[in-house]
Amino acid sequence: MLMVSCCGTRVRGIASQALLGFDETIDWFCNEEHKWFDTGAYDPKNHAGNCVNSNNNILSLYGERVQYNICRNLEWQICAAKGKLPGQGGFGMRFSQRPADLDVYGEKPLWQCRGWRPANVAGGCEDGYATDDIFFLEVCMFSHICRNSEELFTLNVGDFYVCDFDEDAFDELELLFLEEPRPFTAPYEPSEAKPPEAKSLEAMPNG
Repeated sequence: MLMVSCCGTRVRGIASQALLGFDETIDWFCNEEHKWFDTGAYDPKNHAGNCVNSNNNILSLYGERVQYNICRNLEWQICAAKGKLPGQGGFGMRFSQRPADLDVYGEKPLWQCRGWRPANVAGGCEDGYATDDIFFLEVCMFSHICRNSEELFTLNVGDFYVCDFDEDAFDELELLFLEEPRPFTAPYEPSEAKPPEAKSLEAMPNG
C-alpha cells in the first residue's frame, strides 16, 4: 500500500492553498498576488519566498536534507488533494496555468527535456523528467485520483478547486507503478520541436 506522510511546519495563521503550474506561471501568479499582502519587500529572484509572502503553498525543495524527486512530488500532490499540506487549512488548490490549456505540442512541449533538471542529468532526460514535464504529470495524477476530475478542465487561472479524493483510485496507483512501463513514443521527434515563445498570461480573475 502506498503510504503518504503530510507532516511539516505551518508558517502563518491564514490558510494557504496549494498552487500548481509551470515554474514561470507560478512565479507570475505569486508576484501578482504579493501586492495584496503586507509581508515585506518583494524579491524577484526569490521564487519560494515570494510565494510564501503572497500566501501560496508551493512545492519547493532546495538543499541536501530533503531533496526533490518524483516521489516527493507525488507525496506533496496527495497531501494537497486531501487538504493536508501544512497551513493549507483543510482543502483546496489553485492553478497558475489552466489545465485545459496543456498541449504536448504547445509552448511547453512534453518530453523535450526543457526546464530545470539536476546537474547529474544535465546531458539528457532518459531516466527522468525536467521541470517543464512535471505539470503534465500533476494534472494526469489529479485526473486519476479526484472523482470530480472533469472540473479540472473547466478552471480558469486562480479558480479554487477541491479534489473529491478517491481512495480506491489512489490504491490503484500501487499496481500501476509496479507494472512494466509501456513502450514510450514521443509526440514528435526532438529535432522537430520548436523553442517555446514567451507566453502572454491573461490577467488573474477578480475575487
